[in-house]
Amino acid sequence: MHNFYHRLWYYCSVGLINLLVFTLFYAVNSRPPVLASAQSINQSGVAPQAFQLKQGTPNRLIIPSLNLAVPVETGAYRPANDSWTLDEQHAFYAEASTPANNKRGSTLIYGHRLPAIFEKLPSLQQNDTAIVYTDNGYKFYYSYVYREEVDPTDTSIFSSYGKPILTLQTCSGSWDQLRALYSFKLQSVEKP
Repeated sequence: MHNFYHRLWYYCSVGLINLLVFTLFYAVNSRPPVLASAQSINQSGVAPQAFQLKQGTPNRLIIPSLNLAVPVETGAYRPANDSWTLDEQHAFYAEASTPANNKRGSTLIYGHRLPAIFEKLPSLQQNDTAIVYTDNGYKFYYSYVYREEVDPTDTSIFSSYGKPILTLQTCSGSWDQLRALYSFKLQSVEKP
């Protein structure tokens, strides 16, 4: 009987410790963000700025190094005929992706590999700038990081929740059987 009470005490103690650790972890990681107030001053004597979300729907894309300026429309996938919105004059912002923003996620702009749209993308060099203009007046500046090729069925781009990035997509391969993804990281945002 003594052994039973000893084990019971042991398991209750371990359970209590686990509960305490979970409670502390939850309390530390679930605090709401602290916003700057007039009283909160950092070491430089300046009040820290509260985070301001900046976002908008892309309507124009410029890549100066490629002499590329493309109007951007909103596009979508149409399951009825297994196709995406496409034409030969525009690139398209995939409405299933994240709008251009300064917080997180991937903004996907796709288009044909044609001279007027994305034919020049393979000439991108590391750190080339892409500028995305939005419907509400923001200009998002991105720098080119890398290129990868994926199968057309790869939808992982729509579940990207890391730092904000721009992804340009066009056809690739000898028979356009692949999709080339050109990834850019956010550098800055301005509103003239």
